[in-house]
Amino acid sequence: MKSLSGLVIALSLMLVFQPVLSQEDLVISPGDGLSTAGALGMFGLILGVIGLILIIPFLIIYIYSALVLSAIAKKTNTENPWFAWVPFLNYVLMARIGKVPVWTAIAFILIIVAEIVVPFFISLPSLINLLILIPVLIIFIVWWMKISEARGKPKWWGILIALIPIVNIVLMGILAWSGGGRKAEESAGTHPEKTQRPQVSESPQEPHPNVHMTEEEKLSKIVAYVKQNVSQGYDIAGIKDSLIEQGLNVQLIEKAIEMSKF
Repeated sequence: MKSLSGLVIALSLMLVFQPVLSQEDLVISPGDGLSTAGALGMFGLILGVIGLILIIPFLIIYIYSALVLSAIAKKTNTENPWFAWVPFLNYVLMARIGKVPVWTAIAFILIIVAEIVVPFFISLPSLINLLILIPVLIIFIVWWMKISEARGKPKWWGILIALIPIVNIVLMGILAWSGGGRKAEESAGTHPEKTQRPQVSESPQEPHPNVHMTEEEKLSKIVAYVKQNVSQGYDIAGIKDSLIEQGLNVQLIEKAIEMSKF
């Protein structure tokens, strides 16, 4: 995709910054005026058509990738799924979906920008360019492996998505629009790494009769408890059951869960 977009940009620059004709070239005799003007016009038309043909597949791939990432973000309860539509922010979204450190996205972006900008100032050997792109490829593979895992699919799918054309389009669609994954596991009351419910002893206790605690204070305490346990990987159903066992008001619990906005 990178090479394709680079080619489109190059063709666009050719259209904008065409070589300046010499003074002799600018003198068109009556006999060749139409042929020269027609040749220049045809040349520009051909370049324009080629650019259009090249940019359409690029736009299709970009839109498809954005739809895929946005859908995966929603299915994995990842914040800001609209990042999928913004260049560079889409890399941040991929890191968040896979629960990979965000610094990997920053490193990825810096390397890509360097690969675009540096050649304007320094001509690097092809081998050096290849070595620079190796970390980009590794990060990209790790992202898709983690994303595949988050959607309940084999990790090795990430290698196929990163390396094999056509196959990656199919697998990305399955990750985006098939069932299963992190959100489905939470809805079913299970979690791949945590027990179904937190320890009952960790639950917020009902306030002592001698302590005058308002409903707002109770609610705030429960909301904090719910957020803490969800961040540790416990599922909502288990948290709710543990709170009910402590004798807390069910409506208060449900309101606290709603306020936690998962």
